[in-house]
Amino acid sequence: MALLGGRSLEISFVGASGDEEDPPELVRETLSEERLARLVSQLEETSLRNSLLDPDDLLGADAQRDLYFERARLGLADEIDPRAAAESQYHYRGMRERYGLVRGRESILPFDLVLQGSFSDLSLGAFPRMRPPRETPDAFLYR
Repeated sequence: MALLGGRSLEISFVGASGDEEDPPELVRETLSEERLARLVSQLEETSLRNSLLDPDDLLGADAQRDLYFERARLGLADEIDPRAAAESQYHYRGMRERYGLVRGRESILPFDLVLQGSFSDLSLGAFPRMRPPRETPDAFLYR
């Protein structure tokens, strides 16, 4: 996805062949002011969270990116700055782009499936391991 300026963005989809080596299919869309403000907020929140979790993923300074994000949140993104210098070269690289993987999500089920085996007698066993629920901030109300 690329923010093109104004309220326009370009989304890159995997080609019809399904091969990631083929050129992507590009789709351009124009967002409403509200959706653009939400998108910018989610991008900033995700970038900040990732920079706190992963010390190799530092959120670098980019004045033009920050100016565009601020204008998008205020609903002023339609007023495009015509100067050639008003272009940001910031590229966010996520886990998939940097490492070729994505962190696993925590299961919503209250148990883990544990596999155990042995090569000496060629045995394999599986059993559930119960996980106690996490304590919520309002748990004191139920004690």
